[in-house]
Amino acid sequence: MSRIASPLTAAEKASRAFLAFNAMIFIGLGLRGLMDPAAHMAPFELLEPSRALLGEIRANYGGMHIGIGLLFMVGAWLARWRAPALLTLALFCGGLVLGRLVSWSQEGSPNNFVTQLLVIEVLATVIAAGLLRALTRSAE
Repeated sequence: MSRIASPLTAAEKASRAFLAFNAMIFIGLGLRGLMDPAAHMAPFELLEPSRALLGEIRANYGGMHIGIGLLFMVGAWLARWRAPALLTLALFCGGLVLGRLVSWSQEGSPNNFVTQLLVIEVLATVIAAGLLRALTRSAE
């Protein structure tokens, strides 16, 4: 017996597109973090990182970002993973926002690059949370 898939709702389509977009961004950033961690950190004004810090950059900005990007890709393609992937995206980017705001309050205003990241991360948090809400409402 063949199963006919029901058409996707607007929330499902938007969620898939947003997760796929973020998957490409996270995987791309992760590859750069793995391949050239020093260049990856240059916009943060981190000059001549130690070998230990290069390894930490590869792990966090490389491997972790690739892994999370793959989760977003799975969420884009498999309906049962869509809500958990959106939640991960909202919490991950929300955590980045929190860290940047604490840094801003402790160290003063960041450079332009970090300010741009803050804006992008706020938007990603809000959009992911909004899509998660819309997706869970459409499932009810």
